[in-house]
Amino acid sequence: MHQFKQIVFWVLMITYIAYPLSLIQGYVNVAEQGQAFRLRPRPVDPFDNFRGSYVTLSYDNFLDYPSADQQFHLDKVIYLQLNQEADGFAQFSTPTAEPPGHSSYFRTRITQLSENGLRFQIPDNLQRYYLPADMALLAERAYRELARRNAPPNSIYIDIRVKDGQIVIEELFLEELPIKTYLRQKLEELETSAN
Repeated sequence: MHQFKQIVFWVLMITYIAYPLSLIQGYVNVAEQGQAFRLRPRPVDPFDNFRGSYVTLSYDNFLDYPSADQQFHLDKVIYLQLNQEADGFAQFSTPTAEPPGHSSYFRTRITQLSENGLRFQIPDNLQRYYLPADMALLAERAYRELARRNAPPNSIYIDIRVKDGQIVIEELFLEELPIKTYLRQKLEELETSAN
């Protein structure tokens, strides 16, 4: 009996260590080997004081796709492909009931259906861009300001990596600069204008 307890203990310990390591390895695998895409986020809701450590991102999640073509229904799991457009940005397209034969897709659910198309759930890891707490508030304000003043579409975008249904955000860009570089430049401009 004592030996059985030791075996169970060690199996549990190995599982507790192996599971987080497998999650980390999956993230690293997508970040290093996934196909790169660029997306345009939409303007965000008003600032939420509880979200001080990340920037909230939103996207147009309506897909102009006649639902009569396939037997889709509300809350059905679908697989959406990402297609690179001529302008360099990706578009969500071609929902399928099964994973496609290539790796540039992600798994999601249908949240709304109409005869003109469908609305789908954006994966959680595409809705938040994490930053150090001291930069998040500034980033959220800069992001909202650009969105509010109707800046050109290329002034706010994210680079992502996609592989076998997994998505990883690489970087958030404001006015063609990585967010941290953009914020440093804005702070330097404020300091020089104050002097």
